[in-house]
Amino acid sequence: MPNITMWHVRLVSAAIIVGTLFLVSPGIGGAATGLFQTAPSLGTAASFAVLGGSTVTNTGSSVVTGDLGLSPGTSVTGFPPGSVVSGTIHAADALASQAQDAVTTAYNSLGSQACTSDLTGQNLGGLTLTPGVYCFSSSAQLTGALTLNAQGNAAAVFIFKIGSTLTTASGSSVLITNSGSSCNVFWQVGSSATLGTTTAFQGNILAVTSITLNNGANVIGRTLARGGAVTMDTNTISAAACGVPPAATATPTATATLIPATATAITAATATAITAATATAIATLPPATRTAVTAATATAVSAVQTPGPRCIGNIRGRKVDSAGVGLSGWTIELRQGDQVVRSAVTDGNGNFDVLGLDMGAYAVREVSQTGWTSHGPDRFDVRLGTCGENLTGYTFVNARAVESVTATAVATVVAATSTPAVRFPTSLPRTGGGFPGAALFALLLGGLALIGSLALRRIRE
Repeated sequence: MPNITMWHVRLVSAAIIVGTLFLVSPGIGGAATGLFQTAPSLGTAASFAVLGGSTVTNTGSSVVTGDLGLSPGTSVTGFPPGSVVSGTIHAADALASQAQDAVTTAYNSLGSQACTSDLTGQNLGGLTLTPGVYCFSSSAQLTGALTLNAQGNAAAVFIFKIGSTLTTASGSSVLITNSGSSCNVFWQVGSSATLGTTTAFQGNILAVTSITLNNGANVIGRTLARGGAVTMDTNTISAAACGVPPAATATPTATATLIPATATAITAATATAITAATATAIATLPPATRTAVTAATATAVSAVQTPGPRCIGNIRGRKVDSAGVGLSGWTIELRQGDQVVRSAVTDGNGNFDVLGLDMGAYAVREVSQTGWTSHGPDRFDVRLGTCGENLTGYTFVNARAVESVTATAVATVVAATSTPAVRFPTSLPRTGGGFPGAALFALLLGGLALIGSLALRRIRE
């Protein structure tokens, strides 16, 4: 019987670990198994909330949080009145060109991932989906609400591969529940994407041709068009939730260089277990084997130790007059204590959306305007407590102020409309032996006096 030493046990343990990584990691030692969908790297495009190919145009007070870019086209119009927050406009510069290259790479990465479910012909509205790769051989339609349930995994990835167009109906929405993030939702669109009015959308849209956001449509994520235009109309597009995360904590020397492709396949608990179980074994392996094992296992542990994206939510509401008609151009502020942390302006239908908010308590207040009086609460105290939460239904009601008629004005009106008593003569001269002319005049005065008296009584009533 051969003499089995501790060195043999450690070598076998390391071999088992490396073999496991080969089995679960797409692209290592063979074809992908399709067990894990992975979020592609956006590279230079990660800082862009909007990126167009031919043109970027805007109408109205759109707000873009993140960089706005265009390449190879050169025409960016509508800024102002639109604004870019926490970012810069890059029109046909080197960074925009590099971002387009990065989008193409990410688009192809999405295309290479195997479908876990074919939804061709189904409307996304009303569905609740768990992490996976969902495919449409042609177009995809969203009417109503689509719920993406991350099942408690902040790193859960949702991929939608759409053969041609993506279209949403007015008022549709994408909701992310149970710790998921819009940063890990990807829409690979084979031609163009069109978001209907007041759509509340989440995720990264990577379209071959164009992306159109109709009036009031909002996106938490990114709109990245490879070849065509990005067209906006009073929209909010925010990539703030997908900002660069803090630097990762340094990992032990024994596991300093892991394979990037395995990062999403290994949970934090598994990474910790691998580190503890193999650090000693790897250190005692022969130099050549130790190098191979180290090279075959390291960026995954580093990746799972990197903090995930921020947990955010949204607050939505409406501003109307006393008849329920939406009022545009009103400012709504969100306060924490005495500080205004965010604000929004109501759109043409009176709707306001404040997107990408950190968890916590907020006071939602309207900014009053001259000539209007409040007919309801001018403040709502709300709290965001769940990732992806959408708080809605906060309605501010105002009516135009009516100037009161003062007592002096009433007295002036009464005095101006009072008619003195009419005295009739005792004898009326006749003209030409016919009906007395003075009598006709007196009759006319009497009629006018009666009308004036009735009008005065009506005023006093």
